[in-house]
Amino acid sequence: METKIENIRNEEEWNNFVLKNEKSSIFHTIEWRNVISSVYGFEPVYLTAGDESNISGILPLFKIKPIWGDKKLVSLPFSYITGPLGENEKITKDLVNFALNLTEKMRLNYLELRTRYPISKETNLKEIDYYSDPILRLSPNCKEIWGKIHKNSIRRPIKKAENSGVTVKRSDDISDLQEFNRLNQVTRKKHGIPAQPFKFFQKMWEEMKDKNLMQLLLARHDEKTIGGMIFFTFKKSIIYAYGASDPQELNYYPNHIILWEMIKWGCENNFSEFSFGRTSPEDEGLFEFKKRWGTELLKLNYYYSKPLNPASMDRKGWKYRMLTGTWKRLPSLVTKKLDVYMMKKIA
Repeated sequence: METKIENIRNEEEWNNFVLKNEKSSIFHTIEWRNVISSVYGFEPVYLTAGDESNISGILPLFKIKPIWGDKKLVSLPFSYITGPLGENEKITKDLVNFALNLTEKMRLNYLELRTRYPISKETNLKEIDYYSDPILRLSPNCKEIWGKIHKNSIRRPIKKAENSGVTVKRSDDISDLQEFNRLNQVTRKKHGIPAQPFKFFQKMWEEMKDKNLMQLLLARHDEKTIGGMIFFTFKKSIIYAYGASDPQELNYYPNHIILWEMIKWGCENNFSEFSFGRTSPEDEGLFEFKKRWGTELLKLNYYYSKPLNPASMDRKGWKYRMLTGTWKRLPSLVTKKLDVYMMKKIA
């Protein structure tokens, strides 16, 4: 039968294909689509390849049309391992070419695909391998993982947190999201970047928590929440997705102890890899922190239908420093009102 590319026709069929494909990530799922479309209002364009009875490939996309700036089709906003999935290279290439034609028909500026895997050069896409994904390989032997971790900068702070009475709570209570959201607002403001709205985390919990696709861990000291992290769990992979902490309590190392608790849980529950999340080479402190957990760096392959200037991603550039500096100085009442608008701009 002839392979046909069309819009998604069956959500269960889509998710079944995602589960079976070895290159898929949680960002390919329908649950993640629902979070993004519901909270930010972007239009989903979810493409399938196949015949009348079977799916042989998928490409999830969102159409982003800001009031000002470039309009694009992207796979996917607020995600870093997506892009096309095909049963073979031809199907993957056909999906990409279909998306390229769609970009022109919609009169958008460009197509952007964010993936961990190479795409055929025959598509004529421009590749930028700017970001990395630090991966820690897990095994049932936690002591083996512990031995890979840097003694002074990682193991010692974990021990200090434990000896100081810091505890980690694995939360099943949606009310704990309020605590995480409070810390997230403070942390993002400190770094001069917009914060996700609370409804983003609420929708995530609604779509993903009962399906065991996410976990919320909180660090507490003296009955006070001093740190929190959200992790995605999909197939045999764990992704550190979002993290926040009280800047006044960092001497208790909440981030260290939460990460270690999640890594131990991953080892005990037969997960094979722990991703520390997309990392920019300019963020040298964070880059080194993730490296000291014994990670290996996997390059992320980002593809564009038009040349993009890598300098536009540079966190040391004057534009980035000016914007973050301004955001830090703005009153919190102002930044909260602008958060959703600005998050749409950086999608």
